[in-house]
Amino acid sequence: MSYREKEFKTILVSFEDPNIGILQMNRPKAFNAVNEQLLDEAYEALIAMQEDPEVKVIIVCGNENAFAAGADLRAVAGYNAFEARNFLDKVHRTVFAMEDNHKPIVAAVNGLALGGGLEMVMASDIRIVADNATLGLPEINLGI
Repeated sequence: MSYREKEFKTILVSFEDPNIGILQMNRPKAFNAVNEQLLDEAYEALIAMQEDPEVKVIIVCGNENAFAAGADLRAVAGYNAFEARNFLDKVHRTVFAMEDNHKPIVAAVNGLALGGGLEMVMASDIRIVADNATLGLPEINLGI
């Protein structure tokens, strides 16, 4: 099955026209907090769009309340050292898939873009930020 027809659980993939791929994070009740499944699905979609000759530009967005509110602390809080390292590896893999993508990536930012969400914004080639956006790296307040 092509990624164009696949039903993801934490992201939506759509196309404005065949040349504009849209990756929308879709965990609205959690303000698009990043968990392992979202990272895996976003990575899969980013690589598939990069390899899709029809796609010329990729838009990454959230919903009306949040681009991505950072790590899903409910999930991450219970991780042991190995699981935490695995999670961070997935964050880095996804961010690098954006930074190293051969196609321009536009981040359309609305609402919260915190922690890993802000890293995704910074990894984009073009950033369009709404007036109501809140950007930040709250982990620095935790000494991380």
